[in-house]
Amino acid sequence: MQSSKTDMEYRKLGSTGLTVSAVGFGPQMFMFGAQVPSEIEELTFQCLKRAMELGVNYIDTAEFYGAGLLEKYIGNALKKIGTDRENFVISTKIFFGPPGGVNSYGTSRKRIIGGLNASLKRLQLDYVDVVFASRYDYQTPLEEVCRAMDHVIRSEKALYWGTSEWSAQQITAAIELCEKLNLYKPVTEQSCYNMLHRQRFEGDYSDLFDKYKYGATIWSPLAAGLLTGKYLDDETPRRLQGPPQVKELYHWNEFFGPNTIGKTRDMFKDFEEIAKSLGGTVTQLALAWVLKNNDV
Repeated sequence: MQSSKTDMEYRKLGSTGLTVSAVGFGPQMFMFGAQVPSEIEELTFQCLKRAMELGVNYIDTAEFYGAGLLEKYIGNALKKIGTDRENFVISTKIFFGPPGGVNSYGTSRKRIIGGLNASLKRLQLDYVDVVFASRYDYQTPLEEVCRAMDHVIRSEKALYWGTSEWSAQQITAAIELCEKLNLYKPVTEQSCYNMLHRQRFEGDYSDLFDKYKYGATIWSPLAAGLLTGKYLDDETPRRLQGPPQVKELYHWNEFFGPNTIGKTRDMFKDFEEIAKSLGGTVTQLALAWVLKNNDV
């Protein structure tokens, strides 16, 4: 069934008053390199336009997606669509900056402020709604990170800040430090969550959700396409020749190793039977499954 705009569900982002669509638009393609085909710009426009027609108001990107090109494409698409800035919520992530410089990696004060300024220029925006520290930076003092995030909020270049792939202990430490220093606290995490990767979100973060009403957006509900079943045919060995970062990020060896591929195929047969009994596909089942969690 094709949805209409009135079908979209909206949720508050954690303890904030910010309202976001339960389904967001996150163009993560080509995240590990700058080799982005020219047709991706038009595809980004068409997909974003359709997403907005369906009620999506949350757009998520990062400075390192396509080495910044996807931020540029999103900025161009928003201008072309002509939507009011107040009608959408946009976030970006800072950590993996442009290669080549000694300060192009991490979340130092220089990296956060410089990286966000560059993202805003590519997006053609005055501010983003949420800026994420895309990984925990073990080389930078936590106080420096918190003060830099507080600065960009007070400078009105971001309205909120969050964490991405931080541990529960690291997030708690940041919240408590910000409370002590009277700084703007992080309000949301962005982590990988799907039917195959559950422990951190459902286990480690449970106290954050209960005690702090910490928000959560998620990435890769389809596990980089694994939960579509498209990697389970005879071409699997050839199709899995992706960047090593992708293999590591999605733990592909756990599911597609020589000793695990058979078990994975059996698991997907079970998924297919469940999806079929509900009148849908495994892809739809996987998306519905994460949306069922009220902490998402």
